Amino acid sequence: MTEDYTSVYTAQTGLHVDLQMREESPREGATRKQWFRLITGTGRGAVVIATRRDGGKEQILLVRSFRPAAEQWFWELPRGWAEPEEVHEGINTYVEAALRELFEETGKSAREPVLLGEYVTDTAVYPQCVGVVRCATTNAPDSPADGEVAAVRWTAVGDIHGLIRSGEIRDAHSLAAFALWAAYGSESK
Repeated sequence: MTEDYTSVYTAQTGLHVDLQMREESPREGATRKQWFRLITGTGRGAVVIATRRDGGKEQILLVRSFRPAAEQWFWELPRGWAEPEEVHEGINTYVEAALRELFEETGKSAREPVLLGEYVTDTAVYPQCVGVVRCATTNAPDSPADGEVAAVRWTAVGDIHGLIRSGEIRDAHSLAAFALWAAYGSESK
């Protein structure tokens, strides 16, 4: 009963964007419905929870980015889409994309990356798989590099819940990443 999705619109410049549609009947004899989904980039992304120890306390790296679609500035975790050459079977896609994004956005290299898990951005319309990678960072100076990031900020782990409650951290990628991080234990191994 399910037909494949067909492309309705594809962007010709910039980030690959493909609006797709399919029609199906949920059951025999039911009215056919149209379903849409939006695929961007490679369809796989990564969020990075980069940590360091400062004075014996663990800190997390946040970046300040302006998001044109939301027309707002956000403090968020470094993130981005996997490049086509990074898409492989298994966890390497997420880890490679996460480490590249961390370096591009902050100038930092990672140590001991671990894939905490993955989530689907929006199961109804925007079904992108995003991996959450936790790592320690090198002590390189903070240096936003790719033009997307205006500032970097180290935040004590104990302050993260307050930043979420106050709305200072409110983007869905960071919130989902912090949920996975909490589920697997936020203390350094």
